[in-house]
Amino acid sequence: MTAYMIDINDFKEINDIYGHLAGDDILHETGKRLKEMFPGSRCYRYGGDEFLVLDTNDDAYEKETFVFPHSSIPGRDVLLCIGRAKGDPADAAQLFQLIKDADADMYEVKRKTHSPEFGGHDRRRRNLK
Repeated sequence: MTAYMIDINDFKEINDIYGHLAGDDILHETGKRLKEMFPGSRCYRYGGDEFLVLDTNDDAYEKETFVFPHSSIPGRDVLLCIGRAKGDPADAAQLFQLIKDADADMYEVKRKTHSPEFGGHDRRRRNLK
């Protein structure tokens, strides 16, 4: 099994600049896209702007990010950061550890997307509009 933890980059800023209705539209669209990316898997909104996908296909999605345009935020794209962890949990404690490992990997991906040394950007120094 592979656990994927997915985060919408800059979601708070999107809500602050474009409004909560735009944010809600992006959450809905993200869920639809994840169902297309991971057919037959279990996909959950984990909280806030994070999603959890549990998939038995170990090679369902190998990239660290996914980008898509959205009409609610003209002139920019939605960036999803994707962490993953593989394992064969035998009980709830092992499943929660797998999810925790996927979450830690997702935060490493987020660090890369914001770090100039990895070709990213520092979100504190840019204007989202």
